Amino acid sequence: WGGQFKDPLFRAKDLLWDSDIRPQGVAANYKNKVSDAFTFFFYPAWFILEDSNHGKGTPNMGVFQAGAYVEPTSSFWFQVAPSYYLNNDLAGNSFPYSSETNTRDSQGNLIYDYRAGVLDLWIGLNFDSSFIERFIFTGQYVKSDADSNDSGWLAGFRIGHKVKKLGDWEIWYNYRELEKDAWPDFLPDSDFYDGGTNVKGHNASLRLGLAKGVWFDLEYYRTEILDVAPSNHTTSEPENLWQFDLNIKF
Repeated sequence: WGGQFKDPLFRAKDLLWDSDIRPQGVAANYKNKVSDAFTFFFYPAWFILEDSNHGKGTPNMGVFQAGAYVEPTSSFWFQVAPSYYLNNDLAGNSFPYSSETNTRDSQGNLIYDYRAGVLDLWIGLNFDSSFIERFIFTGQYVKSDADSNDSGWLAGFRIGHKVKKLGDWEIWYNYRELEKDAWPDFLPDSDFYDGGTNVKGHNASLRLGLAKGVWFDLEYYRTEILDVAPSNHTTSEPENLWQFDLNIKF
């Protein structure tokens, strides 16, 4: 989720969701191309987050997202997508796959539902060049219903090509900060300081096309604790993580 309608590869760089998470639920998809330059979309959804064993209800998430894709010229476009996450029954429950970085009560249960407003923004430039095909700025902001430490943001870019064949390349970079109670601590990218909240840092990657449907990824994370004082992390040391992937699509 998160408004990745121009290009699903944006999903891998999301502030709030790990790309491997696939909750059960239902979703609707409405898109209206008003003109060649303007498209409106609305994507409501409802997800089950966990079967509760605490007798406090089943944690679930309602999502309401609307937005627009605007392409005034062939070389410039932008997309904006505000969302609201209506979470229910997270407070009073715990999650076995949590990173344990949110605020909890004396029994180890969450004290907030983490209902949150989110804004996603993309701005793109297309180039008539064989060397650089496009440049895209991406930004994301979240603010939850917590009493403090309740916000987060991401800003980044990608430059190069949409990798399809030998010789295509693309570089991605983003910087992000996610406060302790800005978002449920079992949903963010598990590679970004073990998937917790109360974190900040850099994420960069290089993608190279080796053949049609075959590409190589080199990715680097430089992450650390955002605020040491309220941290539930076992260490406050910065973390450096390298990843190498060979991908084949058929």
